[in-house]
Amino acid sequence: MAGPGRRYGDVYCHQHRLAKPEKFGPMLNVLAKTSNWIHRNQAGEVESAILSWIMGAKVEQRSNLLFTTCQTVALEDIDVIRAGLKALRARPSLVELNGHNDAALRADLLSDAAFEQPIQNVGEFLLRMPWKAVKISDGRDLLRQIAAKALERAGEKKGVDRGPALELAVAVDQLLADDDCSHRFCVFNATEISDDRHPVREWDVIRLDLLRDGRWTLTAIECSVNRSKKKDDKDVLALQALQDAVRNRYSV
Repeated sequence: MAGPGRRYGDVYCHQHRLAKPEKFGPMLNVLAKTSNWIHRNQAGEVESAILSWIMGAKVEQRSNLLFTTCQTVALEDIDVIRAGLKALRARPSLVELNGHNDAALRADLLSDAAFEQPIQNVGEFLLRMPWKAVKISDGRDLLRQIAAKALERAGEKKGVDRGPALELAVAVDQLLADDDCSHRFCVFNATEISDDRHPVREWDVIRLDLLRDGRWTLTAIECSVNRSKKKDDKDVLALQALQDAVRNRYSV
């Protein structure tokens, strides 16, 4: 399904801790290639696995509200979104989308007005597009459209979805960040889970960039429409835990 002569299979990555600090880059390069060709509705599994590895604990992305908000925003001007998806499908060089039967089929279903039900998945598809689709102008224009409308919603004086709209705007902003990189992983609404399945801490948006010189950078952002000391303290603790997990542990 992933193109001529290709077959889907399970990929298992095991890291041997032979050096201190651990080499992080080689594993990330393998996972970047995996992320390009995975089923698009499972693309978040790669980012969840990476963050679980970093934290040494199970991490899940609880992004349904974010995807729903993105879908709501996209449906406000669905003709523009459909035109953008068709433009992406018209690029033969974008093999991660157009040479990948699963991704191409999803794009076709979302861009064709004859299919109404599949459009319900447009939010997740846009935020989980292959990285190369995000990098090119057609993909960036699509996401800029989403970000602009999300900021409008977040700036309204009243509205039940101001918080999710702000998170959506920040998520798209991080996807489109200008930093030059060979691949970008974005983690949305990540939640660390204890052994008894209780949430330990949460992060709104995390961006992990693989730089062209072999280095990598990690950026984490917490969002808030209405700040409070309690929430600020909680966010600081979550960011500190992430910083502590990577400090002096990993190299390139």
